Amino acid sequence: LEEQKNWKASGKVAFIAPDDRQSVNFNWQLKASRQHLILSSFIGTQLLELIEHENHSEMAYQDDQYIDQSSSELIARLSGFQLPFEKAPLWLTGAIRSDHNQYDPQSRLKSAKWTDEQGKTWLINYQSYQMVDGFWVPKRISLT
Repeated sequence: LEEQKNWKASGKVAFIAPDDRQSVNFNWQLKASRQHLILSSFIGTQLLELIEHENHSEMAYQDDQYIDQSSSELIARLSGFQLPFEKAPLWLTGAIRSDHNQYDPQSRLKSAKWTDEQGKTWLINYQSYQMVDGFWVPKRISLT
């Protein structure tokens, strides 16, 4: 699965903070190591679009365009949410590697803990998997 360079995922994501709770639909795509993310409301209205280019990331948000060198920095600056976006291909597929990984009896990642480039510690739990095109892929995850 780690060797796959072109794939997409869609679903629902909830952002939960002590004083705020939001959920959106997402369409996420990886193509030649570049990510493309679209978040939309439950009625299908596009909320934002993030596209990674070779040397920068670009986001369309509330009828404006924003550019930054890092997708994670761009997301944090505009939304206030910290998200380890650069590692998304690894944690979305259950391929993140750390000394704290725990696996289920089928050798699928059950949980992982790692520290990102900004020194923030992340914990991810894989609650269920599904078989897609011969690969076990996470179906439900929790990222804290």
